[in-house]
Amino acid sequence: MNVLVYASTLEPLSGGRVAHYLIKTLRELGAEVFVATRQPGEEVPTSHLFILPAEKGQNIAMHFFRGSKTKSLLGFVETNKIQVIYFCSIDLVTNRFLMEYAHQTGIRTVALLWTYSFYCASTGYAFLRKTHCTRCVKGSTGNAIINRCITTKGSWKAWAIRSLGKQLRHVNCFLVPNTECRQGLQGFGVPSDRMIDCPIPFDIASHSLGLAETEPYFLFYSNPFLEKGTEVFSEVVARLPDIKFVYAPGFVNRWVKSLESFPNCKLVTTTVATGLTSYIAAARGVLLPTMWATTGEYCLFEAMAQSKAIVAFNVGVHKLLLRNDTNAKVITPYDVAEFCSGVRHIDKDVDYRMAIGKNARITLERIHEPGGFKRIVALAMGTS
Repeated sequence: MNVLVYASTLEPLSGGRVAHYLIKTLRELGAEVFVATRQPGEEVPTSHLFILPAEKGQNIAMHFFRGSKTKSLLGFVETNKIQVIYFCSIDLVTNRFLMEYAHQTGIRTVALLWTYSFYCASTGYAFLRKTHCTRCVKGSTGNAIINRCITTKGSWKAWAIRSLGKQLRHVNCFLVPNTECRQGLQGFGVPSDRMIDCPIPFDIASHSLGLAETEPYFLFYSNPFLEKGTEVFSEVVARLPDIKFVYAPGFVNRWVKSLESFPNCKLVTTTVATGLTSYIAAARGVLLPTMWATTGEYCLFEAMAQSKAIVAFNVGVHKLLLRNDTNAKVITPYDVAEFCSGVRHIDKDVDYRMAIGKNARITLERIHEPGGFKRIVALAMGTS
């Protein structure tokens, strides 16, 4: 079976590692794997590789115009007799015309919805007003413009979401990480029988069994976006001046630079490829103040894999996997005082943090049982 993996990147960040694991699994199932990506990796031969445009303007245009790059992509699919397309994420850089082509020609499609794009045309599930706005996810993306959620210059996002949203109901199978994501898909008209419950693909075999902490700090690592909990992290650092924190940002912006004013917070410019795993291993605990309620979190699984004590808000995948005082410290959303109290508890109580860290690893092993993801992929592709 010839399968096209459509992935934004193959670089060794969370999205790239999800794509790598999928490619590995598909090959184990006997598939001939082709890849379309903006940032390729070394393991894909050039004959099986299509480079997607990296420029923002071209990515915007492909939602509205069937340009030369799109025609080349469709030709690549036709020439290589692709039978299944796996979208590692459907988001604002997904080619709408490829989705249409697959539907029209009978190519089976499997996908994971990237909810940052679909729940809000402005800043994702940012909870700017501490409320779950679902106007866009219900298909009313015009509200984003009418209510001035976004600028006129950024209005293309609302129309792109609307355009892509019409294609979601034609996807043959969605891998769904939790209840909110399922509800979001239903808002776009996707029937429940096209959804398979599946946590984010994670190769647990490639992660070491719980490594012991070596330094008394709490680690927070993410892109510096509001919905990732950046404002919460700032408050926690300010309220707990006697506790050490380390932050590893995906990139540096003004907010990241503002953390330099806190003597108890160290910034490190490192990635998984350049040593982030060692920072996770050495940490006393991992902070996950994320506000994304519908997406599986790769960094959550990385922390669980190394038996780390976790402090997280009770949203999305956290609600399904984490139990307060059992395998994590689970906090009421927006309650910064409770979040600080959880950090303090883990910092002071060695037995407690060791116990919840151990149980976190056990939970991860249960949901990522050997061969489990392979069976899900086979089922999604209609080969089992």
